[in-house]
Amino acid sequence: MLVNEYSCRSDLVPPLEIDPSNGGYPARLAPFQKACAMMLRDLSTHYLSGVYTVLYEGDGTLDFGLDTDYVRRVRPGLIEVDVTLTDSFNNGIYLCITRTNEDDPIRRIRMMTPGYAASGAQQNAEPEFHPALLHTLRRFRHLRFMDWAKANEVGGGSPTGEWADRAKEGGSNAWHSYAVGAGVPYESMIRLSNMLGASPWITLPHNASNGFALQLARLLNATLRPDLGLTISLSNEMWHNGFVGGQHALLMGELTGLGRVCWYSKRTIELAQVMRPVLRSGGSRSGVRFAVEAQASNVDSTSQVLACLANSTQIDAIALAPYFDGYDPAIADLSGLLDSYALAVNATLDNVAEHAQLIHRYGYQLVLYEGGPSGEGNRTAQDLSIAANRHPRMGTLIRQYYAGLKALGATMMMHFTSVGTQPFGLREATDQDPATVPKEEGLFAFMDEHATCDVDANLDVACASSDACSGSGHCLAPALRWGQRESTECSCYFAYSGTQCRVFTPVVSGNCGYR
Repeated sequence: MLVNEYSCRSDLVPPLEIDPSNGGYPARLAPFQKACAMMLRDLSTHYLSGVYTVLYEGDGTLDFGLDTDYVRRVRPGLIEVDVTLTDSFNNGIYLCITRTNEDDPIRRIRMMTPGYAASGAQQNAEPEFHPALLHTLRRFRHLRFMDWAKANEVGGGSPTGEWADRAKEGGSNAWHSYAVGAGVPYESMIRLSNMLGASPWITLPHNASNGFALQLARLLNATLRPDLGLTISLSNEMWHNGFVGGQHALLMGELTGLGRVCWYSKRTIELAQVMRPVLRSGGSRSGVRFAVEAQASNVDSTSQVLACLANSTQIDAIALAPYFDGYDPAIADLSGLLDSYALAVNATLDNVAEHAQLIHRYGYQLVLYEGGPSGEGNRTAQDLSIAANRHPRMGTLIRQYYAGLKALGATMMMHFTSVGTQPFGLREATDQDPATVPKEEGLFAFMDEHATCDVDANLDVACASSDACSGSGHCLAPALRWGQRESTECSCYFAYSGTQCRVFTPVVSGNCGYR
């Protein structure tokens, strides 16, 4: 499991001499100069402590800082770093090139997660996705990659809107982390979808050119599993100015005289006209859906979108994000706040019913691009909104909410988000014990009511029945395992480790909230 592949920045002072032919690593270092990168940061210990294996090529010296305890320089090209992750202010893993031989510069630095050293020794054999992530997402049949595509940010997907400047796997615009730059490459989104058998929802950059759309369609047609469906939309929430897409739509609406909503709607039609013939050329694609988003809290927004579409057959669906917000700072007790969330579910469903009537009258599908509970308090340890989202009753409300949306004719519903801080995350960490995740439990209960197959049918029955993970982890399906792991069966919950998740390491945290 590759934690990170180091790559250098060229915007430092004094500037580093970067050698493009050498993968973007420093060609040389000036006296007292070093090149550093943060490999892990601010994960609140929700990643693995242990021995990290560092592989590299060339001649030079690497140093490590922050949560690193001990460094063993086994031989040239191989270093073992003992790491105990913390949530202190200066946490994480920091890596620096402090010396490089200009005749044989240090390059291709890779840091491997504990337990994956053997995989890392094989060229290009590192598993891309951690088994815990795959296990957490295994039950979802649709995945929306809006945040991976950085749809809300300047430069997300492609700074220029051209295919040549898209987020790439390597290349001149690749950074040491997909958290900066243009985002996660479409190739990674497609591979995750293929691996899980989940249909992707792809967001195009707000400024995507026709050429960009055409090349993306060709990539999807060539590499996405033909049995998977596909949903495509232009950016995210272009009906308001809070994100870069809405700002762009406002400008283009003024320049063209169409207005924001009609420019956005008609631009989505144009992109669909470019992409649809290519996506159909494979002959076996299970379904392609182009969606235009409207504001859930404003029924007039849907009316305006429908007027702008003018019955276009290039668009398949109108997408809403009907969150239910029951938070009221005047309510001082948890039971009362949960009652408020229950009322919010009913009010939200009444509102969506008005949208649904309009959308279905014009022959479009109703889908959710986002949904779930919302409403934030002061984000401290005393925040009742956080407590409400962790309460078992919230799971019941989630189940009621999605059942109501399905009854209104919603054909696809995306919960925002799979993992994140409250009030949005189904889970607060990928390695969270599912017994402590009531929102996910409620959602899965709803899904089970309408499932046509058992997603967990391929789990290792022998592992599960023998309690091989000691009740402190889950058994991985064979398809979600990697051959070169210390434990091929278990993925451990937070604070547990070892081949059977029997090692418990208490975590002393100084974080009293999310502030």
